[in-house]
Amino acid sequence: MRRVLFYISFLLSFLLFTSCLQLNNEKSASLSFSFDSSKLYRALDESTDTDSETDSDTGSENDTISDFLNDLTFYVTIEVFGDYQNKQTIELSADAQEIQTITFSDLVPNVQVYVTGSIYTEILEQTLELYSGKTDSFMIHEGSNDIVLSLNKLELDFEIPDSDTEPVEAPSSESNNPENTNDSEPDPETESDEPSESTEPTEPEVVIVDYDYSGGVYTELPAGTSGTAGSSESYVTFGMWPQTIKSADVEIDTTQEAHCGDFVYCKGSDGEWYCKHTEDLYYETNTTYSDGTSGEEGRESWFKVEPIMWRVISDYDDDGDTSTPGKTLLVAEKVIYSCAINDDDNARGEILANNYKESRMRAFLNGYEYNKQGTQSSEFVSKGFLQTAFDSTLRQMIETVTVRNGVETGAESGYECEDTQDKVFLLTKNEGNDSSMFPDSSLYKHYCTDFALATSISQATSNTSVSEIWLRTPTVQSGTVCSARIYSSSIYNSVPSCSLGFFPAICISE
Repeated sequence: MRRVLFYISFLLSFLLFTSCLQLNNEKSASLSFSFDSSKLYRALDESTDTDSETDSDTGSENDTISDFLNDLTFYVTIEVFGDYQNKQTIELSADAQEIQTITFSDLVPNVQVYVTGSIYTEILEQTLELYSGKTDSFMIHEGSNDIVLSLNKLELDFEIPDSDTEPVEAPSSESNNPENTNDSEPDPETESDEPSESTEPTEPEVVIVDYDYSGGVYTELPAGTSGTAGSSESYVTFGMWPQTIKSADVEIDTTQEAHCGDFVYCKGSDGEWYCKHTEDLYYETNTTYSDGTSGEEGRESWFKVEPIMWRVISDYDDDGDTSTPGKTLLVAEKVIYSCAINDDDNARGEILANNYKESRMRAFLNGYEYNKQGTQSSEFVSKGFLQTAFDSTLRQMIETVTVRNGVETGAESGYECEDTQDKVFLLTKNEGNDSSMFPDSSLYKHYCTDFALATSISQATSNTSVSEIWLRTPTVQSGTVCSARIYSSSIYNSVPSCSLGFFPAICISE
């Protein structure tokens, strides 16, 4: 065998994917990537190194490698993630005069996306990547935008079979002919009365299927439906999320999986989908689920995926907190999960731990990258709450709004941060105190789902499903950076690393 190592030096001038985002009309844009693919082929010829495991002549060996490379086909894949998702793959041309382009058409402005790219080839039935890279998350705006996608080199190590390797003989046609099966006599020397070795039972094959979000379509609940604000307010269901612990009589079929965001769902014998989760309990010995059963730290349990219930707040237009004129605000009726505002309570350079724009919470809600202890983390990219609870069709119904984070929202002076453009957000300290939005302290009546209880959520008291709830407002207490939280019927402060419950808010067009 001859071993070939590719050490492909990456230069910005060698391969630079520059996307030109141009507005086609007021509601459409296109994203194009242009590049000279012939540079890749020239770079391969110049940077191929060999490590021979035989005594063959070097020149002859290089000829073999050159012939081998000439038979390869290279491809480039560009994939867009986020509020708009699409993928294109093309075969690269070695023509020195040809500039190739990948274009995504009919994008909607004001959506958040990021882009990945890779160059790869097929060698000996293996897919080998030569380059890969991705952009940071960015907003598609009206007008022209220039986005650079740089691809980093990968070190490849594979073997080329010797040309003089003996071929494997195919079975003769006689041995495959059913008519000849009775003509041959068994060989007494090879026949044995000893039982053959038993084979180990094989695991059942797991089939990956697309999850059906039809149960999460926007549905208005009947008048008189009771919720946190009583039965006189309006409520809807929209989106899907794990919530109620599985009944004991439901069996789970683990041979069929649906992957949604960071969760894996399996089908139950009742026809519903369930999410498997290892219980992480705030009160290890005193947590009770809705069916009366007790939680158990470290136990693997299944939670039913169900429609999310929201309270409807019409004509919400509070320019002090969230600029949403002419839109309907939806606030989740239950605490659905736990998450910290940030990973720890330390500043990341000049970024304070309670900075909502750069927070872990905002990244989780929207599926963004974020600054994790000084390093950009893609932990939630394309698998945040937004991408898990809603498919691409449902996400198009959710408006991208200006989320304000200044002192006008109740933020402590000197601790405010920049406004953001998001689809999912938390409410503010001012909104928590707004009796017109939340009469009779209805904001404080948000109970936890069973699934939320199993995510190390901080409960107000043990053996109850009432949670302390995060708001997005940066605050300070005795010189310590904090974020606002709801506890009982008042608003307090907590350090950003606390794993508290939250209920998301979204806006849709009326």
